[in-house]
This record gives sequence, structure tokens and C-alpha cells, in this order.
Amino acid sequence: MLSFFVILEVMDFEVFLKGELIIRRGSLGDCMYFIERGTVEVQTPTLSKTLSDRNFFGEICLLNIRMERTANVLALTCCRLCCLSVDSYNKVLARFPDMKAHILQAVAQERLQALSGMTQRLEI
Repeated sequence: MLSFFVILEVMDFEVFLKGELIIRRGSLGDCMYFIERGTVEVQTPTLSKTLSDRNFFGEICLLNIRMERTANVLALTCCRLCCLSVDSYNKVLARFPDMKAHILQAVAQERLQALSGMTQRLEI
């Protein structure tokens, strides 16, 4: 539980207006976002998904700092987001080596596999 509060302490808050591009596909990922309030659309060439309060996105960059973003993310409404940078994430893990962020890693891997699988299915 302590590690949760440490993560909250290192997060930044950002506000995006309706229609603003939060993440551009192909750019290098340096943080993930938690939606405190608002609605976003995650857009890949083959998929579009709407996320809102208490959802998150951009977590793939926490697994691999040099990886390009796999989707565009557009603010559908005014959004208040909590931002966790790769650097802050790594500092928290250094302070709590027993916390390996299994949940984030599992979700990120699942999303990567889903994106990969969709691409492979379309190519067949």
C-alpha cells in the first residue's frame, strides 16, 4: 500500500482540451496516463476504443523506454489526467524492488499482443 502512495507523489497532473491530441502514434513514449476525469479515444489503424474515468493508457512505454507509441490518443472531452513518467516509475521500483508492477506489465503485454494479433490477421 505504501508504494501506491509513493507513485501518487511522483505523478504530475495535466489537462487536455476537447480535440487535443494527447499521444501521437510513432512518437517515443515517456509516460503513461491515468484518466481522473474525461473521455479519450485510442486510435490504431485497425482499432478505436473509448476510455474514461479511472482507465489508463500509454503503459507500454513503461516496459520499453525506446518503444514508439502504438496509437493516437485524442481527448473527446476536457480531460484531467495523472501522468506517470518512465523515470518516476523506475525510481519507485528502485525504492520498492519487491514491487515489480505485475499488473501494469500484464496489461501492457496483453495490449501489445492484441495489437500484434490484429495486424497479423489483417495481413493474412
